[in-house]
Amino acid sequence: MRPELPCVRNRKTGEQGFTLAEMIISIGVLAVTGIVVLNLFLTARTLDRKAMELDRSVLLASGMIEAFKAGEDSLDFQQHEWMARSVVSQQPDGWTAILTYNEAWETAKTEEDILFSVTVTCTRDPGADPAGYWRIRVKVEREKPYYPEKVGERLYSLDGAAFFPAEIGKEGGVV
Repeated sequence: MRPELPCVRNRKTGEQGFTLAEMIISIGVLAVTGIVVLNLFLTARTLDRKAMELDRSVLLASGMIEAFKAGEDSLDFQQHEWMARSVVSQQPDGWTAILTYNEAWETAKTEEDILFSVTVTCTRDPGADPAGYWRIRVKVEREKPYYPEKVGERLYSLDGAAFFPAEIGKEGGVV
């Protein structure tokens, strides 16, 4: 005699076991559960990547603003190491620098490698009193989207300010 198992008993023959319908339903439930779990893992991976990129963006932007604010005796923006790797455009009231980075947050060497762009804008505040007040804005964007519908997603933006006396602004070459 077979040991009793807590299974469904076949009504016609009295034998124990699962019917084909029960097996199909259980496999279907297992498949749906597997899809949900897989979707959770993929979402968690994307969120983890976004969190790491946000951390890196905050660190980069804060470091750039602090480096600029630390240059108390000069507005010579070329003194900063990161400025040597950027494309700088002069404007009448300040300058803008654009830096590009690859996936490892290293300077991108080709157009195809560009994943992040950092725009640093420094402008003189014309209405500020005293006259040597400068505004600094650092904007970090992801150039290649996580999802196709979101192009140019902004990761982080940080604003700062620094005071440089008017004569220093003339010496630094940025007026």
